[in-house]
Amino acid sequence: MRTEQFEEVINNRIETCKSVLCSKAEEYATDDRLHNFKVAGKLQKCTAVKALGGMMAKHTVSVYDLIDDYEQGKAISKEMWTEKIGDSINYLLLLTALLEEDKNVDKKIKNFEPMKRGMTYEQTIEVITNAIQKDEMTVERDMALAIVQKTLKKQIPKKIEFDGNQLICPNCGNGTDILFGDKYCVECGQHLDWSWAIQ
Repeated sequence: MRTEQFEEVINNRIETCKSVLCSKAEEYATDDRLHNFKVAGKLQKCTAVKALGGMMAKHTVSVYDLIDDYEQGKAISKEMWTEKIGDSINYLLLLTALLEEDKNVDKKIKNFEPMKRGMTYEQTIEVITNAIQKDEMTVERDMALAIVQKTLKKQIPKKIEFDGNQLICPNCGNGTDILFGDKYCVECGQHLDWSWAIQ
């Protein structure tokens, strides 16, 4: 295949994928195009990325089945190839968007003013704790800061525990949903430290 023809094939495919993904916007009740994966992650007690991976696996299997049929000499329509290949590409593009959003969340945390000044999570918690103890705190502020304090504590990595049978979150005790290498506990959001396991 000559370069010109190859580029035409690629450009046509990209335009088709873009058209499909953009037209799907009308099917969503919210402006968040990644909404379904986030909800699926909550239902399955996993990350949105892992939820997407599960959905994508079905389409990957379909492509493999189609390749097997092709190798056996079965007739496969151009429309079928287009649909199956397009599904796989679209899921990889959606995965790209999820990872990009996750990167932007990390960036926002890093750009949070105390962090920009070099304040650690521990120091931030200390400042919040001192603020909570002040007499001028209102009930609403006290509750809000307590939530922030609790959330920040989970960002401080804690060593994952192992009872000889399963991996256990050091914060909530969850031992059924943690997979080796998970950055966070899917149950409580605790940042996990795997340093002992990869030495």
